Amino acid sequence: MSEPQAESTTFRTPVNPNDPGIGHLMIGVMWTFTSLAVIAIALRLYVRLFIVRKLGPDDWFMIVAGAFQLAYQACMTKAYEWGLGKESWNLSDLQIMYILKWNLIGSIPGIVVAIAARISIATLLIRLFGSRKWFKWYLICFTTLQSVTAAATETFYCLQTSPIEGFWDNRVHARRLDPMIAKVLWMTGQTFFTVADLSYVILPVSFIWKLQMPLHRKIPLMGLICMSVFTAAASIMRTILVQEAVGQAEAMLGVARMFLWANLETTFTIIMGCLPILPKLFQQERLNFIIIKGYVQTIFTKTVRTFQQGTRRGSQQSQDTKQSGGHDIDSMNSGTLGLAALTPNVTSHKNALGSNITCSGREPHHGDTAADITRTDQFMVSYDKASMGPNGPAVV
Repeated sequence: MSEPQAESTTFRTPVNPNDPGIGHLMIGVMWTFTSLAVIAIALRLYVRLFIVRKLGPDDWFMIVAGAFQLAYQACMTKAYEWGLGKESWNLSDLQIMYILKWNLIGSIPGIVVAIAARISIATLLIRLFGSRKWFKWYLICFTTLQSVTAAATETFYCLQTSPIEGFWDNRVHARRLDPMIAKVLWMTGQTFFTVADLSYVILPVSFIWKLQMPLHRKIPLMGLICMSVFTAAASIMRTILVQEAVGQAEAMLGVARMFLWANLETTFTIIMGCLPILPKLFQQERLNFIIIKGYVQTIFTKTVRTFQQGTRRGSQQSQDTKQSGGHDIDSMNSGTLGLAALTPNVTSHKNALGSNITCSGREPHHGDTAADITRTDQFMVSYDKASMGPNGPAVV
């Protein structure tokens, strides 16, 4: 909602022109919350386009609100460049003129934001709770009433001075209507906005709260109520500051505070209108996270299993090599190598038929060096078929 003009008949030379007042703080906060509102709209559109895959009328109204919010913020930035946020006695005549000019220009996109955001919220609530006839007609009638009042207030605000240049330039001889008319209209429209900010949240939350749902799903609803209360408080603060600013010559700092609270009200309204759509985004992202997590776990499990199999295979091959390969005689007792310790002794065994079988091992050659000696598990069994007796082969 646009603010009534803070009239000033005399302007003094700036006392401390380098004092920024609250200008830096004001513009920083305004751009921060405007950015948050734009991000909320972008996330809303992402849900509608890529998850729901359908845009509704409420989405289009919110897009309009976001575009005009940026235009409104651009006008406030221009006013800040001319000294918005300073005390009146720290501003020159030219600075005050251009601050009032950009106030008037910015009031047009500002009122569009206020109307479009609330129409978007009302349209969404009708889609969700349209089965309650009384609530549906309340939304339609009250949204229409506040929209018409706001549009009438803005029209009177822009046309109260003729020619329009007389709004910001006192040197122009212009017809000026009583500013109290604009003040009454503005306060009426602002009261409607305050009631809407509260009722558009508290009533739907009361419907949902009666349903059987766990506590963790009710907590976000409580946060939504808190945002609604804050938005209504910002609207009330604007009303109080307007009453203090109208008709006072030293009201430029009050005008800056009004702009700050106006920005907080409109941006919180946009964010509040987008929040009911965003849970679908988190649900989809949670599903995507679960899918990706399962895929990563599968790859990790296969990698670990392959590594373990490779380790076992390598260990088995190493054991086979140790069992079948030669050994360094330098670290072993050569007197115990081979079957029967490689001694000239003959070991006899009896087979199942009672025959004696002699297994003989090679004697070590004392002339060989240690490097020429390797362990062997081979042996030879021989017998003479011709000399076999009745009890089996003879010992050779």
